[in-house]
Amino acid sequence: MEHFFRHIHYFSPFFFAHFFYGCFKNAFFCVHLQLNDTGLFACQLFKYQLFITMSSSKVDIMISTADDQFSPQTGFNMIKILNDLGIETNYPLQQTSCGKELYDLGDFGTAKDLGEKLMKQFSGSNPIVCSSSSWVAYIKTAFPKLFFNTAYHIENHEFLARVHDITDYLVNIAGIKSTGSVFPHKVAFMDNCQTMNNYGLHNEPRLLLQNTDGLELLEFPDFAKHTCCGMGSVVFSSDFEAISTKLARHKIETALNMGAEVITSTDTACLLHLQSHINKSKINLRCMHIIDILASKNA
Repeated sequence: MEHFFRHIHYFSPFFFAHFFYGCFKNAFFCVHLQLNDTGLFACQLFKYQLFITMSSSKVDIMISTADDQFSPQTGFNMIKILNDLGIETNYPLQQTSCGKELYDLGDFGTAKDLGEKLMKQFSGSNPIVCSSSSWVAYIKTAFPKLFFNTAYHIENHEFLARVHDITDYLVNIAGIKSTGSVFPHKVAFMDNCQTMNNYGLHNEPRLLLQNTDGLELLEFPDFAKHTCCGMGSVVFSSDFEAISTKLARHKIETALNMGAEVITSTDTACLLHLQSHINKSKINLRCMHIIDILASKNA
């Protein structure tokens, strides 16, 4: 690489024009540019494709209330993944709920108050990496309604541009397609409904799982992929328990018929819901957040 930079001034303007044209046509080279911890560019030269990534070396960490209360190790694993990849993390200690549960209950005033609090706690310019894709989906769809034409209108737009699910951040912002994880199991990936419908997250978590050593990725058939697991929301799973239970059993039975050992998703609430039914029925199946799989180094 030093040899490349030492002689780069000998190349003519025509070379650079042809070089970048060829890159974008996927026919010549691939240059991977990434900010390292010192703020300098690290450059790698490959054949055939072009990927140019400018990733921030520091991010703010947002942990969902479900992870905070029921699966704190998932939050620690997310920080570990980022740190191991050379990304510095900052955790605002005073963060609380994003207001999603209250919004679902129709308490828009309190949800808005919590949203304002969240924006103040995550002020700055760092990308915000969240452990819950449904939180990100909620923020990106509900906040524009809550803060439209208010004193926080502009702050909200700036905030929304910075918030990412971890798989979205790793793949699309940091340009990382593997965390170096090892997980030799058959894993069924379950799309979270709100994430799929309101966030559009689909390929990113699958790409990271496919690049996990030893992991066999299983896809739910279409009839199950687009069916809720039964969690819905706190309101739905408690007010419509019979329907919620039926949906959970359907998802679990489908995973078992696929030969899955593990069900994973980008949202803890759905996984907790399924795991409760698995435990009650004493089924040989477990649920794991994708973060916990991506942090795994055990064969």
